[in-house]
Amino acid sequence: MICLNRWVAKHKWTAILFFNVFAWIPIIIFFFILPDVLSYGWILYGLFMLLFSYLWAASAKLALLQKASKIFNDECDPYPLEKEIQEQLSYVKSKSKRADLYVLMSAVLDSTGRHQESAELLENTDIDSYLGATPQTRFTYYNNLVSAYLRLNKTEIIPFLLHRECLLLSNIKVNEKIKRSLTETYILNLAEFHVCRKEYDTADSLIKTVVSEDTCLRQRVSVSLLTARLLIETGKPDSARPHIDFVMLSGNKLYDAALAREYWDKLPVQ
Repeated sequence: MICLNRWVAKHKWTAILFFNVFAWIPIIIFFFILPDVLSYGWILYGLFMLLFSYLWAASAKLALLQKASKIFNDECDPYPLEKEIQEQLSYVKSKSKRADLYVLMSAVLDSTGRHQESAELLENTDIDSYLGATPQTRFTYYNNLVSAYLRLNKTEIIPFLLHRECLLLSNIKVNEKIKRSLTETYILNLAEFHVCRKEYDTADSLIKTVVSEDTCLRQRVSVSLLTARLLIETGKPDSARPHIDFVMLSGNKLYDAALAREYWDKLPVQ
């Protein structure tokens, strides 16, 4: 099924044509053999198949991205998603769809330590100029930009970006689970900003509101790493050890895992 989706996604119009040739065969047969039997029902059938094939071709790309995103979020492996995005960028022509892919790629770049590349990609993607961009895409754009700037220590503009995030978050109409996940990513960025400003009590209270039972592994790794950083900076290295250990064991191919190892090496010997 994956191979079929990949072929359909890459050869959209060929797939639509191929599908509809077979969909219209019964209509053609009835037209020439039993013309009196041909009815509006068959015509509606053909039009339905045309619409179905178009939607299938459009959903094939999404299905491939969702599968790679699941590996990214649940297994902390961003590289299948990076590969899929690069492949889709090679044939997707729609400006709004390419903007979606750029926003998704920025998260991959940031998660693998390429923070400057992530920031530059977003800076070159003027999301507000894409009329087709959804509020969720716009929110993710600003969320990813904040994340990259935090790691690059470009904190001057972050309050403005966090404000934009908050406004967009309030206008997103999605189911409760997705809304909670988006809210938690915003809170995590806000907490990290407060850590950067050494406002540890505020950051600590925010972090404690983030983790829920159905939070993906990548999110839990991020929370644990930020918690470890806060504890180290507030003079509690021993309390940070379990959090660092979790990140090293669960972070897989994320940059967070490498950063956790650096934290571990700097801890005082017990």
